[in-house]
Amino acid sequence: MYLIPPNFYASSLSHLSSLVVIIFNLLILQGLHCSDLSNVKKTSNAVKVVTPSPVVLRKAKLTTDSSWISASLNRHNYLRSLHNAQPLTLNTTLCEISQAWANHLLARSLENIRSNGNVAKDNFFFDHNHATNQKYFIGENLYFSTHSRGVQVNGTIAVTLWYNEIKDYDFQFARVKVTSRAESLIGHFTQLVWKSSTDMGTAFATGQLPNGQLVTFIVANYYPAGNVLYRPDFPQKLYLKNVVPPVSDTENEIEDVDKVIQDKIQFWELSLVDITTPQAWIDQALNKHNEYRAHHDFPLLTESPKLSGLAQAWAEFLVAKGVRDFNSKWTIEGRHGFKNIAATEKAEFGENIIYLVGDGFVNPESVVTLWYEQHNFYDFENRRPNSNKSRTAQTNDFEQIMWKATTHFGMAFASGVAENGQVITFVVSYYYPRVPNWATLRDKMENLPDSSAHKIVVIPNIFIFLTSLGVLLTSQNVF
Repeated sequence: MYLIPPNFYASSLSHLSSLVVIIFNLLILQGLHCSDLSNVKKTSNAVKVVTPSPVVLRKAKLTTDSSWISASLNRHNYLRSLHNAQPLTLNTTLCEISQAWANHLLARSLENIRSNGNVAKDNFFFDHNHATNQKYFIGENLYFSTHSRGVQVNGTIAVTLWYNEIKDYDFQFARVKVTSRAESLIGHFTQLVWKSSTDMGTAFATGQLPNGQLVTFIVANYYPAGNVLYRPDFPQKLYLKNVVPPVSDTENEIEDVDKVIQDKIQFWELSLVDITTPQAWIDQALNKHNEYRAHHDFPLLTESPKLSGLAQAWAEFLVAKGVRDFNSKWTIEGRHGFKNIAATEKAEFGENIIYLVGDGFVNPESVVTLWYEQHNFYDFENRRPNSNKSRTAQTNDFEQIMWKATTHFGMAFASGVAENGQVITFVVSYYYPRVPNWATLRDKMENLPDSSAHKIVVIPNIFIFLTSLGVLLTSQNVF
């Protein structure tokens, strides 16, 4: 037996109990498209076969819209086509199983939150439908997200994020790349493109949290399950057969972009330092960027260590200057002078900068959310700030994190302590390619989302207070 370890935001599961169980389920599930898994009629010898299992097969009436399910199926099949895997067939029974488990995850989570009185991460119930998956040899991918009221979690976001695990998968040895973090997950990706899987079903459930936000759970089930092993002594055998490299070699393209970034940094003699920002913090920031981009079906970003090193160097420079200013003037000057001219104008990297004065705690997800929330002041029809909503608000940060042509990003923070004990923190993020200074309306129409791609929530305030940070963040492009 082999299981890919679960992750808090998404998890992938499959289980092989025994060869006998597989054969038995293959017989039972031949009628999966039109029948209940717990009682299947077989035409051979006119025998009625009843599943002799104490496992209760949980199904629920579908409340997930058919267009949402179709979008998920289409994204699955497009991504599978890149790996020469046959398209999956939509299976109503698997959709009903997914709906039941999504409902269960939501109900258990809301119950835990009410009992414990807060929406801490540990209070969300996020686990697999183990009994059903093991009994019926069903694979499962899970995802959940908290979001603002009015934000619609579309049918492709989870699929896109699951597939993004390809960056950590070693196709030659069927394992996590040695250059990736040991805890990197690959199981969602491998299940998604598993060639032997033929059917899928998916659904979601959404509920309101006590803090007014919404939480959405997404469940996708697959049959037959992927991520299985028959030979413990040769564990990668079925992975090599079922998870093949993409038809086009995208890794070479990524390497070429990395070389361009490195050449630009060297040519313009930009300062790099060792990255002291924890990699887990950078990964959180990257995932939040990609979550928002996936909402709009935009390509996901890849982290560039060179850009993160550049961001670290500039954040440390700004902190040193900021602490001096704060000690002498009790304020930080240069709101529009934070820009790294060499990096932005010469090397042509995109740049977002934000600073805060507080206790030094920086939540990367909240920083990215602040930049994304600038969409509330955006005129989507004309692709520019909406002067009717605010005459002072800027939307440069929003445009940069969402720019469709951007492929790479790097982010870091640095902190310093002022004489009064307060902590000054700067967060810097770089992007390549950047939003061009000369971007035309046509460029923006092609590279920025329109309002129909996402339900936009209008926030009347021009100042956004992030309670998760406990301080007011100031972005050079916000006010």
